Amino acid sequence: MKVENNLFTIEKAVDKPSAETIKSSFEGERILLASTSPRRKKVLELLGLDFDVYKPRIDETPPAGVLPSDYAEAMAVKKVKNALENDVNNRVIIGADTVVILGERILGKPADEAEAAKMLRSLRGKEHIVITAVAMNIKKAGKVIFSHESTRVLFKRFTDEHLYEYIDSGEPLDKAGSYGIQGMGSVLVEKINGELDNVIGFPLNCLAKMLLSQGYGR
Repeated sequence: MKVENNLFTIEKAVDKPSAETIKSSFEGERILLASTSPRRKKVLELLGLDFDVYKPRIDETPPAGVLPSDYAEAMAVKKVKNALENDVNNRVIIGADTVVILGERILGKPADEAEAAKMLRSLRGKEHIVITAVAMNIKKAGKVIFSHESTRVLFKRFTDEHLYEYIDSGEPLDKAGSYGIQGMGSVLVEKINGELDNVIGFPLNCLAKMLLSQGYGR
């Protein structure tokens, strides 16, 4: 699948004032990213931050009846707390979790190509919501703070041929909602209403506000 003039790249997503707040907040500090997401790693790399990666070991099964925003925040917090239990260096730890919501359904990562196809068909020609929650530990206060951001995404009425071509690329299989807007999945997207970095999985405005609320970046 060929992508030309992608409007939804990670590089474009991090080109915003809140990125400077985050960079100044963590200057001279090595943080721990409680996520193995290549997109989140790329964001931190583009910000020029020093960081290590930790793979959280948590149960991500959503309980019945939970609000999507509450679920995303709970997962982000669980990732940070799990990393805290295993980090001996007393570092700032950042965790994040992204969910895709269509109607009242939470669309997680597909189990296989068949489920990815089913998800993408359900999203075709419709608007859905992407929520990403961010959590971080505040060392001096001994607590974990968290917040979230929402973005509306409208999908094109793409053909089954484009759908299966995308699935064959392998890109959908490790992503909530079965697509990655920053990659080949950009060809499925008509437009977004909100922040691109939130759809990618790392809302910088959200994290910057959290940092400022704790006296960072000033």
